Amino acid sequence: MSIGILSIKDVERYDDLVEREDSAKAELKSAEQHMMNVLDNRASSPADRSAAIERHDQAIDSLNHITAEIDHYYNRDAMEACKRSICKHSLDVDLGFECCD
Repeated sequence: MSIGILSIKDVERYDDLVEREDSAKAELKSAEQHMMNVLDNRASSPADRSAAIERHDQAIDSLNHITAEIDHYYNRDAMEACKRSICKHSLDVDLGFECCD
């Protein structure tokens, strides 16, 4: 039984945002590790410390922005559930994917 329809554009846009979110998470993890290394190193200059903190702050802002965009446009749980239950692909590009239960 059909429970909804996802347009191909919505699926592509959602997947792109999730991919960007994953990249932002990886950048945040890298920035956190770098910041901790710089702050733990007594030889680090104040400029190095400031730059590491700024990179970390920018990574947080980037991740928050992408996550907010996903949450604003999509119900993440519904999108993932529908993508897992695609029952047919329409040849009509406007129709997209039909999700079944």
